[in-house]
Amino acid sequence: MLFLSPRTIESALQRLYTKVGVSHFDDFAEFCHDKNYHRYLPRRFIEYKRAMFENNYDLDEW
Repeated sequence: MLFLSPRTIESALQRLYTKVGVSHFDDFAEFCHDKNYHRYLPRRFIEYKRAMFENNYDLDEW
């Protein structure tokens, strides 16, 4: 668990927004979607030894 103050998180988000030229979360989400960053998964998360998924979900809920 991370122990960061709300102000620290707000500052980090504001730096991200400034880097990509947006000022709100919705604009940032749209930017990520337009650049296909919303589908990005770092390679370290999909290594064979770590890719374990349980089949405990109901596809009808999707």
